[in-house]
Amino acid sequence: MLAVRYSLPLAGRICLGPGSITCRQGLYLLQDSLAAECAPLPFFSRESLPPPGDDTLAGGQPSAAFPLSLLRLGLTPVPPRSSYPLAATSGDLEHLVSDLRQDDLRRDPPEDEDVAAPRSTEQPGLPVCTRICKIKTGRLDSAFEARAIRKFLEAIPDIRIILDPNMRWSRREAEDFIKSLPRERILYVEDLLPDPREAAAAARNCGVRLGLDQLLRQTDPASWDPGILGALVIKPMLTGSADQCRKLVDLALEADIIPVISSSMESPWGLGLLTAWADSLPEPIKRRLLLGTDTLSAFPEKIRKAFRAAEPRDLRSLLRAPALQGCFSPPFQLNITGEVP
Repeated sequence: MLAVRYSLPLAGRICLGPGSITCRQGLYLLQDSLAAECAPLPFFSRESLPPPGDDTLAGGQPSAAFPLSLLRLGLTPVPPRSSYPLAATSGDLEHLVSDLRQDDLRRDPPEDEDVAAPRSTEQPGLPVCTRICKIKTGRLDSAFEARAIRKFLEAIPDIRIILDPNMRWSRREAEDFIKSLPRERILYVEDLLPDPREAAAAARNCGVRLGLDQLLRQTDPASWDPGILGALVIKPMLTGSADQCRKLVDLALEADIIPVISSSMESPWGLGLLTAWADSLPEPIKRRLLLGTDTLSAFPEKIRKAFRAAEPRDLRSLLRAPALQGCFSPPFQLNITGEVP
């Protein structure tokens, strides 16, 4: 199999768990006219990219199994779409409110925008007209963050929020923060605390639901009380093949939990493939899942524009883009080893 290494600059430094990155690196796997993306997520994936000069890739590792399964499905990228195109840190909310109008929230973005209009959802307790904003918390003074979120919710009365503290709080801090907000506006809290029992107890005490992201990969989702779970955040690049991801989607739906197909900061090409895979699911499933490709905004506009202009069945048209010169290696032969799920 032919492969191409990529290294794409980000719009700024992105914090990821214990570290940060300023560029995103990965492999494009080429098969006939198709190309899929292998991109282990730094600080989260157990595996890493093979170093330059190493021409082998273990097909069983999650970041390889997912793109290889997309090649088997014959998928090509489509414009990335996010169910929550509004995403911000708590410090950005005042600026976001000043830029938004109710009519802006209800309009469909022009076709040439990066993220296509969100698909309607039918989760229990989530009206199809509801707008969703994902808010990164736990980074600033908690009193400031809580005030900013309350003002945001007052300014946009038809929106619900996903809180994502990335396990930065103690249990007491988490409970005090959540109880200071209108909890009926919180769709779920993602990765509330690192300890599963503490997270479940805090959510139960606050009357909110949990979204499992990192905890989904650290625990068996079947071991949780479904009544406390609001979402399973499925990152295919960290999970495995399309079949493995589909099993988690089905598990969530059977338990009346929202399945979220979430990005791992893939390149725009990979985000387009992630959207294409979500679009390939049966219609009853598509109506009930959320799709998160909001990390597209991490890339500079010139990068996003070059990917928008690329032919989805011809990666080589992307490799020739003037704005992306120096971002790709020459194609090389890559050997896939081991069993591919």
